[in-house]
Amino acid sequence: MLNPIQTARHIVNEHGTGALFRGFSACAVREAIYTAGYLGLAPVFTSYLTNLEMFQGNSLAAGIFGASAAGILVSSITHPVDTCKTCVQSDMLGQKYPSALRTAWILLDQGGVASLFKGLIPRVARNCGAFFICMTLRDKAIDFTTEQIQL
Repeated sequence: MLNPIQTARHIVNEHGTGALFRGFSACAVREAIYTAGYLGLAPVFTSYLTNLEMFQGNSLAAGIFGASAAGILVSSITHPVDTCKTCVQSDMLGQKYPSALRTAWILLDQGGVASLFKGLIPRVARNCGAFFICMTLRDKAIDFTTEQIQL
């Protein structure tokens, strides 16, 4: 088992420095949408829910449901990109999966749309929790900053 630095050295020695960046553009797309989801969409959903009678006085429930709704939506949108990125990164020589876009077409051809969504349910479950944590930390950071400014 290699640690992260040993792994990076191994990849560079075996495949060159460029191999460290395989799947980078797909990763950037996924992360951009993911970040917009937990920093923007989850708080918006939560704010909307807190105004509904059913969530009045229960901001925790509104936060859980808002983060989960955003997590489900964003995970569903980004999962195909993540699947392609993972395939590209697993094929260090680029023989089967030369790029994320080409990988999407290969997977669609081999297994249909379902092949782009394998593993979605565990990812959704993990992301809903992560969205709630990130949104809560974001809110705490905003509250702290606001208090510091007012001092």
